[in-house]
Parts: sequence; structure tokens; C-alpha cells
Amino acid sequence: MAKNFETPDFSRVAKETMRHIVHIAAVEGLRFFQDRFREQGWKNVALEPWKPKKHKDGYKILLKTRYLENSIQVFSKLNILRGELPVSVPF
Repeated sequence: MAKNFETPDFSRVAKETMRHIVHIAAVEGLRFFQDRFREQGWKNVALEPWKPKKHKDGYKILLKTRYLENSIQVFSKLNILRGELPVSVPF
């Protein structure tokens, strides 16, 4: 006699998968952004180094205070609904 198997709840599986994908994309995006500062250039296929600084002060480009590098944050939809904006650098 054949066993009856319960049909998976595909809607629930899809929602859980999307939640995980969004989290992974946020973490990878944050890592990519911060790596640009560490590698001192933009990466498309290969690293394109930033132009050298005109005034040498002992710091790498855009890293004197690390304020810009650390300005990006991963926010959830709940944070945004509470009115918390994911921007910490003044315009």
C-alpha cells in the first residue's frame, strides 16, 4: 500500500526563502561596500583603483575617520516602518 505524504506549504517555503535571500543580499552588499574602502578602488570585473590623493596625510583615501565607510547599515523593513532611516551621514 502506498504511503500518503503531506503536501508541503509552498507559500510558507517561498516566504522563508525570500527572507533568507534578502538577508544574504544585505550582508553581501554591506561587505562589498566596505571592501571598496579596504581595497581602495571600485570593482566591476577587475579592481579599478581610485585616483591618488593630492595631499599626503598618512591616511588611505577616504579612511581618515572611517565615517563614510561605516555609514552604511543593514536595516530591516521593521526599522524603516518605525521611522528609522538607514542614513547616518549628513547631506
